[in-house]
Amino acid sequence: MVGDFVVLRSNGLPVYNFAAVVDDARMGITHVIRGEEHLSNTLRQLLLYEAMNLPVPVFAHLPLILGADRSKLSKRHGAPNVSDFRERGYPAEAIVNYLAFLGWSPPGGGEILGVEDLIRDFTLERVSPSPGIFDEAKLDWVAASHIRRGGAARYFEEAQEYFPPELRAAYPRERLKEIFDIAAENLPCFSRLTEASSAFRPGVPQIAGEALDAARGAGALFAAAAESFAAAGEWKAPAIAAALQALGTRTGRKGRSLYMPLRAALTGSLHGPDLSRVMEIRGRDDVLACLRDAASRNGDPV
Repeated sequence: MVGDFVVLRSNGLPVYNFAAVVDDARMGITHVIRGEEHLSNTLRQLLLYEAMNLPVPVFAHLPLILGADRSKLSKRHGAPNVSDFRERGYPAEAIVNYLAFLGWSPPGGGEILGVEDLIRDFTLERVSPSPGIFDEAKLDWVAASHIRRGGAARYFEEAQEYFPPELRAAYPRERLKEIFDIAAENLPCFSRLTEASSAFRPGVPQIAGEALDAARGAGALFAAAAESFAAAGEWKAPAIAAALQALGTRTGRKGRSLYMPLRAALTGSLHGPDLSRVMEIRGRDDVLACLRDAASRNGDPV
């Protein structure tokens, strides 16, 4: 079936199959687990083990990882090295978790497992013969689940270098940890912290697009908000939330008509974390500066 295959080249150098058998035998390898593209090598290597009277390891072959078009994963799919994902701030355990599920499933179900769980549950018998499809969106979901579960207690030390410089300069370490816990609600990798923490960037924001539309004509609201928050007592999220409700009653606004203009004036966006938490962390002075600037731009007296 195989024929008389080459073991040594004419220059005396061994070919792969012979070198692999000798190398694995000398290291005492008991299990050889590799991709299915090595199936054609396995019979040759078994013959070499037999010819040299060496203990034969257990061989297992894993399905290939394919791109979304079901062709072999390659650079044309934009597939980087695993280290590239690490540099982008994907937690190591999230990458291991995701890669383990490409062609394998745990006996107890579930998709978010730590390394110790994977070690406990993994068996070759549960490896699928079908190829795995690499889906970066699914990797993002797995990584976000790990980051959300671990929060600042687990990931802050790894993540802090990814914070934008203006936030690291503006806030002490404990505040940055609070910001990370809020951002961690939906953060697939640490390199996206700049976007995820943008609501906490100090200073008057640039307001454009939909946010500008929401802020337009709301000068009276911004002036009333600045007046209310300047006179507010404790500057904590629960008290700020209560003051926001009172502001809504005073101005006759509620829901989106109250919160969207305020969010636009404070963050330059219509989306983001809980507004009272943002305001607490940003600080009273910064909030008042943004509101007064927004009121003056809309032509209302401050």
